[in-house]
Amino acid sequence: MKIRHPLALAAAALAAGLASGQQFQVLEKRAYPTQPAQPSTTSNEYKPPANSDPDPKSLNVSDDLQKQAKDLVGKLGSPVYAEREKATRELAKMGRMALPALQEALGSATEPEVALRAEGLLPKAEAEDMRARVASFLADSEGKYQHTLPGWEKFKAVCGNDRASRKLFAEMLKSTLTHQMLLAAEKSAEEANGVLNQYVTRLWSQQNGFNGGFRGGFDGGGGIAQPAKLPDLVAALFLESQFTDREVVVQATIPFGWGNQGSQSVATYVHNVSEVSNAIYSASGEYSGPIRKIVIQWMDSRETAQQAYQAYNFAQSIFSADRKKTLKYACRVLEAEGGQNGSYNKLNILQSMASQQDLKPIVPSVAKCFDDSLMIWNWQNGNPGFDIQLRDYALAFALQAADQKPEDYGMSRTSGTGTGKVLNSQQAFYFKDDTPPKNPGNGGGIIRGGRFGGGPVPVEEPKKEEPKKEDPKDPKKEEPKKLSQEDRRKIAFKKWDEWVKGGGLTEEKKDPKADPAKPGEKKPEEPKKDAAVTPPAPPIVVTPAVLPKK
Repeated sequence: MKIRHPLALAAAALAAGLASGQQFQVLEKRAYPTQPAQPSTTSNEYKPPANSDPDPKSLNVSDDLQKQAKDLVGKLGSPVYAEREKATRELAKMGRMALPALQEALGSATEPEVALRAEGLLPKAEAEDMRARVASFLADSEGKYQHTLPGWEKFKAVCGNDRASRKLFAEMLKSTLTHQMLLAAEKSAEEANGVLNQYVTRLWSQQNGFNGGFRGGFDGGGGIAQPAKLPDLVAALFLESQFTDREVVVQATIPFGWGNQGSQSVATYVHNVSEVSNAIYSASGEYSGPIRKIVIQWMDSRETAQQAYQAYNFAQSIFSADRKKTLKYACRVLEAEGGQNGSYNKLNILQSMASQQDLKPIVPSVAKCFDDSLMIWNWQNGNPGFDIQLRDYALAFALQAADQKPEDYGMSRTSGTGTGKVLNSQQAFYFKDDTPPKNPGNGGGIIRGGRFGGGPVPVEEPKKEEPKKEDPKDPKKEEPKKLSQEDRRKIAFKKWDEWVKGGGLTEEKKDPKADPAKPGEKKPEEPKKDAAVTPPAPPIVVTPAVLPKK
């Protein structure tokens, strides 16, 4: 359905509202109506009619009523003003029964006034139709029938059709706000982005006491922080899970022109609702099953470093019984680009994964950190000192996970313990520096920058020693070449690349107890023949001599 002009909606809605004697909300940028206003309460929830038929087919409009509605729609273009007004009133009384005729008229009307009047009557008819469909859905407690509701098919594909999922979806259908979200889930990323931005801004305002937006902190809610509501938060999380965080970028706009809070996922506010946080972290609560499924769907749709890291944190709680399921979320963080914050997230990922045993599958993702020179440790209690970068820790991690020894790649051991395959200390291995530090001219000291960088370290002046006389009998000994940290890094990473190209990561570890004759395994090499051994000489055949006759 096309987007309606707000002025046209306002004029037609006013006419239809006066004719029907009921209020209903006018929408500016939505093709779907909200619920009629409830003057007796401030809540936007409504109760479905009692004794509703669970079969949605009972909501179909009969042929006679459809013909009657079409005849009335035809009179909306009558040259007589009284006939147009009467037809408008009659269509308003028919309510949802006139919905098919009004929708058809809006799409095919050639006269402006017919389209205008039909457009003004649609919100009330659509709202009544939605209430009837929700009532039918709630009456179908066993899920026997096929219902046409906004977002239901996508919700069912994620959460299933069990009782808890249906009950949660029914709670979501009772709110005007969630209607917008469920409708946006079936539309474009642009529309979903607009709905979510408005909702996250509202969440921020409620959390910080600015209830009602700009004026809420003063005359809207008295500056008292309000928690989010379960149906609204779940609906927003569901909507966000239908798109990647590259397609929909959620930002909370701060009141009073204070700018925005940057990229913020709806998942940032899950702790505001105890039912949602309990479902994630302890699998408790009536709706824990469907909520967890929505959260997993959200986790699978995250691509950027910041939100992928948040997805990994959720995975550690949801998959606490099977840590292997967290590996794919860890790999997504390691492979994402996220600046300095992303680098620290990668460091946290590596440290948290060190306690696991089977880490070889994530080694290719760990290798994505080999270009990250973030300083994570700086040791100055020595001359020369050394530093440890994220790429150093990642290399040591990958080598241990792949059953290699970091010492064989020129790394030195400092400390580190652990029950897993990888030592849990980021300072366990480092590259030694043989070259003396350069003096920057600040009083004879050096400054090594970094996360834990400190003041200058004094450099002692080397003592002058008299050259020793060489013994002509002894051969001249060559001094070992002094290597810097960067030299050792280049050598180590080059060796790693050669090992990977040679099939090091794909090579299966040979079991010494395995039968060498089994397929897929290398046969034991035959012993080489000794070339120095001569073959045995042929036997000497002795022929008896023939004596002459006497």
